[in-house]
Amino acid sequence: MGARVVVVVPTLRKRQTAAALFGLTQLLHNQPERDAAQPADRLAQDLLVVYGLSAEEAHEVCGRALPDLDDLVAGGAPDRPDITVTAMPADAGPRSSDLAQAGNQK
Repeated sequence: MGARVVVVVPTLRKRQTAAALFGLTQLLHNQPERDAAQPADRLAQDLLVVYGLSAEEAHEVCGRALPDLDDLVAGGAPDRPDITVTAMPADAGPRSSDLAQAGNQK
């Protein structure tokens, strides 16, 4: 199996992700009759490859069942030991919701 080179440019990856998500939302907005599941799954697989997974790994990850949201909010996913949820440190800076709220108070 050949080696692959993964170039890490975090700002570029963030922009690629944002552009991909924007493109998907625009596609689904322009075609409301379209089933969103297939293009969303494909985009998730493509982004995982961009972030360094092999195509096979990305396909396997995207085929997994999603954890229950109530369990995640409560701090874990008992049926998924591979998922851990950690709180954001208090000193990590303002969240976007905090910034939006501060802007509304002006």
